[in-house]
Amino acid sequence: MKRSTPNIPPVLEFTEDFFSLLAWARDEEEDIECQHFKDLTFNNEDFSQLSFRESLFENCDFSDCNFEKIDGRDLRFKSCSLSNSSFAEGYFNRCEFFACKLVGADFFSSSAGKFSGHGLQFSICQF
Repeated sequence: MKRSTPNIPPVLEFTEDFFSLLAWARDEEEDIECQHFKDLTFNNEDFSQLSFRESLFENCDFSDCNFEKIDGRDLRFKSCSLSNSSFAEGYFNRCEFFACKLVGADFFSSSAGKFSGHGLQFSICQF
């Protein structure tokens, strides 16, 4: 039987320096894996073409950010704001969104497999 919920390890690393981790992932062309991102706030930042695996985003605000061509697998977003962010041409597999705000988010030409959400605020979104 195929797994439909995110495969997230019980123990995750808390990221001390988010931008250093992103720079490392871009420079080394590596996935960002097994991380717990909590209480982060970023606006108008570029996270495009990054790959996230087996991670949890909790109480984060990524409003007006660029996640174009993101590769996200086994992710859980809990109480996050992703409003007015672009996920165009992204890929999502086994991703869950709980109590998230996605007002004005752009998912144009994105692919999703096993994508679920509960308690979401969706409006003016593009799919």
